[in-house]
Amino acid sequence: MPSIDPFNLQYMFGEVFVFAGVALLPVAQRALVRPLALWTGKISFSLYLLHFPVLFTLVCALFLRIEATMPYSVAVALCSLAGISVSLALAPAFERWIDRPSIRLSHRVRLPGVIR
Repeated sequence: MPSIDPFNLQYMFGEVFVFAGVALLPVAQRALVRPLALWTGKISFSLYLLHFPVLFTLVCALFLRIEATMPYSVAVALCSLAGISVSLALAPAFERWIDRPSIRLSHRVRLPGVIR
């Protein structure tokens, strides 16, 4: 049996407390059913899949072009803003045209030995 890492244990307790807070606090529950929170949840997986390709292509290319012409902190801020904007712009389209059809297709596929 491996020893328990105290830092991982701390993270696990934090996750339990966040979950309990949402489960027990009506204010948190009301906040999570607002349209912005629902939209964010809807695109979250698409955003997760897209943000690294955007970061490692568009944002890096932009940074390399502008970092010599302005202060480092300004270049980082502008590139971060551009990366967040592009990711948020692409995620809804990705969710609609890739994620949704993939989920529908997964419901039609029957794998041998898998009980639904």
